Amino acid sequence: MKNDRETSYKIYIAVQNELVAAYNDLRDREFNRLFPNESMSFVEANKKYSDPRTSSDEKERLKPKLDEVKLMFPQKLSEAEPSKTN
Repeated sequence: MKNDRETSYKIYIAVQNELVAAYNDLRDREFNRLFPNESMSFVEANKKYSDPRTSSDEKERLKPKLDEVKLMFPQKLSEAEPSKTN
């Protein structure tokens, strides 16, 4: 992701949020295709996995599924040095 030094923070965050949402859409679609018997999306499963109240058995069950989808769509966003404005 590359921005201009004069890009507002609001615009910068909006673009970053759109990119993350696109990854989540792809991951949700694949998660539902690969694991149709799960009653949740990738995002919901990931949230459940991260929840400290979730049992270790449930985390063990979810981890390989989440990892498989993350391997298919690794979220690799990088930021380039901002452009100088003239």
